[in-house]
Amino acid sequence: MAESSILMDTIRCFGAKPTSISYSKLFTSLQTGVVDGAEDAALETSLYNKEDLCADWIRNC
Repeated sequence: MAESSILMDTIRCFGAKPTSISYSKLFTSLQTGVVDGAEDAALETSLYNKEDLCADWIRNC
């Protein structure tokens, strides 16, 4: 997720533990279990098939 205090606080409100990680490392981190989810644009998610790595994801239009 992007390093933004507002976004990090929002994710904490949902009970998650946000981790800031560079976008270039996101796909590998999802594959290896370093992170188990991502805040990402739906278009980018569909382009890079990250939904194949995540059991659940929410699309917010």
